[in-house]
Amino acid sequence: MWFVFALASSFFHSFKYLFGKISGKKYDFYTILRSQWLFGLIILIPLFIFSQPDSPQKLFWSVILINGFFAILANSLFWRGMEESDMSMAVPLTTLTPIFTLVISPFVIGQFPSFLGFIGVITTIAGAYILNFNQSFKDILAPFRQLWINRGSRLVLGATFIWGITSIIDKIAIDLSSPILYLTFSYSIDALFISGII
Repeated sequence: MWFVFALASSFFHSFKYLFGKISGKKYDFYTILRSQWLFGLIILIPLFIFSQPDSPQKLFWSVILINGFFAILANSLFWRGMEESDMSMAVPLTTLTPIFTLVISPFVIGQFPSFLGFIGVITTIAGAYILNFNQSFKDILAPFRQLWINRGSRLVLGATFIWGITSIIDKIAIDLSSPILYLTFSYSIDALFISGII
């Protein structure tokens, strides 16, 4: 069942990136972010009321505030990167998020990647390499250097690294509450944060 949810998430994320890129031609990325979280709340609040989740543990509020800060930072970097680079090059870089999560999670929550997890990391790195490969490159490290030279790619990589951290914070917050409660309050705090920035 998890595979179906993961596939659906990737499918809808691709539309989010597409519409975000199109909207970026007319609106600034803070407006895009605020709209993303506010419209998300339109769906989440009725689900929250209907599900009537249990009260979260006390630590939940500290965790979700920290996560809100990182979410604003990561999304700001990502949409700036999207403005400055081609979508076909920027979006695939987000697949590197699990790599950062796998590296960081053993030190934060004590979860170590399985053998299949390592295979996934290698496959993801290979995919990022192939996407940046060009026949004009003179050595095998050129695609990685090209990633770093492009400012838009650097910004997206920065966002990807932060998302690797927030994925772990997401896990902690959900363990302290419930998925629907976490999402509702997470979107609410993010919307308030981004409104404050604006």
